[in-house]
Amino acid sequence: VQKLETMAATDIRREIILFNLHRIERHRGNLQRSDEWMQRAFEKDKSLYRARAPYRQVALALAQRYSNVELIDMAQFDGRGDFIDHCHLIETKQAELAELILAGINPADTGGQSAVLNTSPVTPQYAYGDDQLLSDFLYARPAGAGAPNHDINRIADEAITHPLFRDGTDRDSRPPELDSELGRIAEAYVTRLLAPYLTAGENDPEIRSITAAVDPAWLSQRLVLMPTSSRTRVEAERKFQFPAGPDRIGLVKTAICDDMSTLIGAGPQMGTRYRTIMYRYFRESTRFGSHSRLSMLYDRLAAERIGEAILGVAVIAKAVAVDESDWCRSAAGLVTEITEALDQAATQWLDAYLDGNPGSAANNIAGFEDFKRRISNLEQRRNEET
Repeated sequence: VQKLETMAATDIRREIILFNLHRIERHRGNLQRSDEWMQRAFEKDKSLYRARAPYRQVALALAQRYSNVELIDMAQFDGRGDFIDHCHLIETKQAELAELILAGINPADTGGQSAVLNTSPVTPQYAYGDDQLLSDFLYARPAGAGAPNHDINRIADEAITHPLFRDGTDRDSRPPELDSELGRIAEAYVTRLLAPYLTAGENDPEIRSITAAVDPAWLSQRLVLMPTSSRTRVEAERKFQFPAGPDRIGLVKTAICDDMSTLIGAGPQMGTRYRTIMYRYFRESTRFGSHSRLSMLYDRLAAERIGEAILGVAVIAKAVAVDESDWCRSAAGLVTEITEALDQAATQWLDAYLDGNPGSAANNIAGFEDFKRRISNLEQRRNEET
């Protein structure tokens, strides 16, 4: 500790050292000393200007000086469960903050129209003057990127990691080709592949009942952030004739079981994912509308894709007049329970992290052995039925 204190007085990135002193004292149980180190870390962190005292003092002074400036004091959000990290509110608290902001805006002159608060995640380049839409930043191929073959192969390879498309038949019949689906992540292209399955499932009450436990995001929810050309193409492929047949059902069911095993085997990947938070920011924001979720701390996207593949099995089975309802209900219930267990594990990890002792959290999710057994049973039923 003494060596770190000496380094903190001279090191150019002293806020990192101060933060680790906070963690050490928290682990020792010296909470008052820990809070002092945390406050000093904030004040020395030039990149985190919003948390520093001079910034807060100016904001307060402006609100006191001008009657038409509204100030919302974030000190009211001080509960332990209010934040996903040191400054980002969790989903439910974001909604509370939105109501406070809206209440502050509404008395202003809005030209006779009610104020509306929209969720608009920004790109990492926004602070440097790049105000392109998030959809273009994430999904569209940058202008002047050269020959598209590399991007086509990269997006196609990422798409077949999805359990519904692992056999490659959808990819081969509908390869990526639009510039608006050759960007940083494959979601625009994957959404196009999913379009006929989601459309068939959404329009069929029986399939919706079978897959209710996984509650997939329907197509209209996914298109909001898509580039215009992608939205147009996806809408046109709602009724595309997807590959169907008993053999394909067996392949998708195998992929579902494999991915469930991988998901529980990976367990809580909290430390790694906490340190790569900006990557999760975009994944979570585009899929769920908010990045401040416990699911940032485990592979929630894998769980979502398993649910989509279960929906796909139900849709294909209906198309070829095969009854897979019992298997799909069992699989949907199981992946939902796994997701809930991962949420619980994430909560425990975050509590331990805030106590300065992340190593004390369990490495495996609760019910790990039972989940393994039930996945094995699903795989066995798949083999018997096939």
